[in-house]
Amino acid sequence: MKKRLLGMVMAAALVAAQTVSVLAAPSPTAEVTPVGDSEGKYVLEQYVEEKLEELRAEAPQVADVIEQINSGVKTFDAIRETVTQDIIQAIEEKTQETLENVAMLTKFIDLSTVGEVEKTTDGFYDVRLQIPTLTESMINVQILHYSTERSVWEVITPDEVDYANKTIRAKFQDLSPIVVIAKEDPSKAAGDINAEGVGTAPKTGSTSDAAAWGCVAILLAAGAVVFLRKGTKRV
Repeated sequence: MKKRLLGMVMAAALVAAQTVSVLAAPSPTAEVTPVGDSEGKYVLEQYVEEKLEELRAEAPQVADVIEQINSGVKTFDAIRETVTQDIIQAIEEKTQETLENVAMLTKFIDLSTVGEVEKTTDGFYDVRLQIPTLTESMINVQILHYSTERSVWEVITPDEVDYANKTIRAKFQDLSPIVVIAKEDPSKAAGDINAEGVGTAPKTGSTSDAAAWGCVAILLAAGAVVFLRKGTKRV
């Protein structure tokens, strides 16, 4: 009986621990994939050393800042140090949004075609991407793109943002490094928006984590009490 009870307590603790890992908040390192009509036409690659060296040959300063941001050495704000102030101002005037206080939904990744891909009639690549970290609490979703072909930074506003399927659709004049960014609205929570589009307080993994760990503590404490009582009776 003693061994069986211990086994039950440990099993419950294991289940709770697994729940913690499943409910943890998503990471911007989550894999981004082309979907729909874009599947098989486009490919996204992480900036590992080989890809960084390719970019460094064309734009060394850009490669350096991407490497530092992706590795966590610098924050996204380092972009403002890399891009000259007049370009930043032009970007912000075009989008009516600043690049300050934004969240990175992805790391910098390289977007390219698989062979020859036909552009739209107005000369753009029409790309649909799935972003696992996209939630209803993310507003002003945009893509920061560095064009190695034109040697310019630009902010691209997606034509479509589908929160239910976690996808965005955007048009690119040419393809190279991109990062998906957004601002977070704490008044909204994923999957908790009412008919008027108003959200409640955001639900994060931290609340679920605390509940799970609380269950573990209660179960372990209960097990300890039972063992102590058994030990007392034997004395």
